Amino acid sequence: MHATPIINYPEAAILALHKMEHRMVVRDLEGVIRLMMNMSLSFDHRLIDGVTAVHFTNKIKELLENPIRLVVEMR
Repeated sequence: MHATPIINYPEAAILALHKMEHRMVVRDLEGVIRLMMNMSLSFDHRLIDGVTAVHFTNKIKELLENPIRLVVEMR
C-alpha cells in the first residue's frame, strides 16, 4: 500500500500513483465500497518546501477526484 519513490539526479521530485483498488470506506456514516488509489510523493527538501509539496499533492488529489475540472484547467 505504501511506497517511497526514489529521486534520481537531476529530478527534484517524483510522484507515484498506485493501482486503483476497491476498498471499504465510510460515507455518510455508512460503509460502502469505492475505488481508491494511493499516491506517494518524494521530493528534495533542499529544493522544494514541504508546504509547497503538500499543496501540489492536494491539487493532484482534487483534480483526480473531479476530472471535469482537470479538463477545464488544462485549457
